[in-house]
Amino acid sequence: MENSARKLAITAEQAHHAIDQLTDVARPAVWRTAASAHQMVDRISSATERGAQRLERTAARLLDAEQHLVAASRGFVRDNPLKTAGIALVAGFLISQLVSFTRSARRNAGPQNRPPEERATPLARKR
Repeated sequence: MENSARKLAITAEQAHHAIDQLTDVARPAVWRTAASAHQMVDRISSATERGAQRLERTAARLLDAEQHLVAASRGFVRDNPLKTAGIALVAGFLISQLVSFTRSARRNAGPQNRPPEERATPLARKR
């Protein structure tokens, strides 16, 4: 029994030694991998920060352009009320013609070109 216990103790000691050796070998690789991961996170963070700053600058420029356009439009409406009313009238007429044309084109299209809710027969639509 003593012989078995001694062999077991030697085997356990050898296993601990092997684990220590593997740890010594693996430690530099783990540190290099961790360092690379940290560098990658820093690069991604930096790129994200730069992108956010660009987005903020672009948003500020768009807001300024919007405010300038609104001010210019208000000035035009104030200085030219009749022209503004005429432009609105013409725009409304053109939009109504476009909507009317689209509706008539759908009505004249064959059933295969109509949306599914319009493909039903007239009797089926009444239900």
